[in-house]
Amino acid sequence: MCYSLFIEPAAEDDLNELWNSSSAKDKEAADLIAVTLEEIEADKDFLDRMFRRNETRIGSLSTADADQLQKFWWAGKNIHRLKIWDIPKKGGALLPWRVIYAYDSEYSAYYVLGIIRRETNYDEHDAKIQRILNDYDALGLPTY
Repeated sequence: MCYSLFIEPAAEDDLNELWNSSSAKDKEAADLIAVTLEEIEADKDFLDRMFRRNETRIGSLSTADADQLQKFWWAGKNIHRLKIWDIPKKGGALLPWRVIYAYDSEYSAYYVLGIIRRETNYDEHDAKIQRILNDYDALGLPTY
């Protein structure tokens, strides 16, 4: 089966927001997120497993842990998150950002919907979480 990874415009905006930040840490995080997503896009083995719970990928610059967001799963949405660790720097520091993506099993496609701060804790009242949920619906992704 051939899997696809798409980065939605709002997620690109989230990355640009990090790149345009005055914080060097945010800019470094954006670089690592972008490189990790590029590596994942080329990694057919990980794409084959990325919709499962607790899947890990060790890449050349980062480690990524994929997991389903149960809160949204129970609401009928197939939404997941990636945690990313920076391997070479700081002994494997966990980024304070999460990549949020949806999986469409009918088309074997992943859609990166946004990049959020870890502290949002997937709060449905958070503006980015609301945008992500709206984008999920606007893409016509299945609700179970």
